Amino acid sequence: MIYPMFALVLLTIFVGVRLGAARFANARSGR
Repeated sequence: MIYPMFALVLLTIFVGVRLGAARFANARSGR
């Protein structure tokens, strides 16, 4: 039963990366 944990971790990392990219874009935009 390791697959559900793996999927949850992968989803968390994906969301974190997207949030980080959005924040980086906003910061770089100069706003």
